[in-house]
Amino acid sequence: AALGDSNTGNNNDPYYVTAAQTYFQLVADALGYTQAINAGKSGHTATAMLWRVQTDVIAHAPDVCLVMAGTNEGDSSLTGNVPTASLVATYTSQMGAILTALQAASIKPIVISPAFALRPRMEGRLQALRDAGRQLCLEQGVAFVDITDISRAQGEDPTMIAEDGLHPSARMYALWSARAL
Repeated sequence: AALGDSNTGNNNDPYYVTAAQTYFQLVADALGYTQAINAGKSGHTATAMLWRVQTDVIAHAPDVCLVMAGTNEGDSSLTGNVPTASLVATYTSQMGAILTALQAASIKPIVISPAFALRPRMEGRLQALRDAGRQLCLEQGVAFVDITDISRAQGEDPTMIAEDGLHPSARMYALWSARAL
């Protein structure tokens, strides 16, 4: 399963990529999963993901759940002038609860860092959220997959961004999935 925002679940948006091209589906296919639940929702933050982790993930009893959160928390157009420290505290609390819920249900969580470079105006906030996520995973014994360097290195290449100008392209997803594997 995967829990995340629009970088996880694309809803087959024609200006984006197909569901089969998302990092989540590429990882699921590579690991041989024939049934995979994509619980990515556009605009969602860790708070919204916590509200739905039980019904969207735990109820399906997957072995593994990839979790990507933080990108929308870092987007000042969504969060306004909330101080970064407050965003990080909320993110850490909500992500901690998500990871605890998954582990309590015997589901192995794997956290994917927020998507950098696709939204360069958010660099400072995203770095703080990424660092908090890494630390939380270290404390909880959860795998953390950092895609920051990939996103930064490839972010200037127009073929790495989908036609909507905001989300990753199939080529970027392929790089993210290779890192996760």
